[in-house]
Amino acid sequence: PSGNAGKAGIQPGDILKKIDGIAITSISQAQEHLSWKRFPQLIELEIERNFQVKKILICTKKRPYIPVEEVFEKDIERKIITLIFGLELDYYAKKMLTKKYVIKKVYKGMPGFQFDLGEGDPIVVHDLRYNPERHTVVFIFRYMKKELGITERGIGLELNAEINTIL
Repeated sequence: PSGNAGKAGIQPGDILKKIDGIAITSISQAQEHLSWKRFPQLIELEIERNFQVKKILICTKKRPYIPVEEVFEKDIERKIITLIFGLELDYYAKKMLTKKYVIKKVYKGMPGFQFDLGEGDPIVVHDLRYNPERHTVVFIFRYMKKELGITERGIGLELNAEINTIL
């Protein structure tokens, strides 16, 4: 009640239904949606309180810095890939040392957008790790264009990890 949510009018027991008109069904979905927001920015929340729907306008604030090492300890692979590389993935299989996903969404302006990846393309993750000496995140994967289905490409990315937009 004394935090930013309480100051914005959100009360214990309120149920978050939508953020900026987008339906929210879980805390992780809300975190993923909010992680793309800049600060300060007005956003509209739709909440349910005592079986009544209420809309609240709130202003986002700067998030506290969280070292990437902590994110890798606490979060799951596909969420890290979404937040750092801009590829939203749906998990569908695991083999010995790899995990297979299908690309659900590619966020424009993010590193993953530069590689002609599209919705529905299968992707196999070979490595995702934090390099503490260089303060970078290494992401090695291969993918196949859904439309072509014959040419497989391998990509290795290493990006600076000194960012504060990861929840």
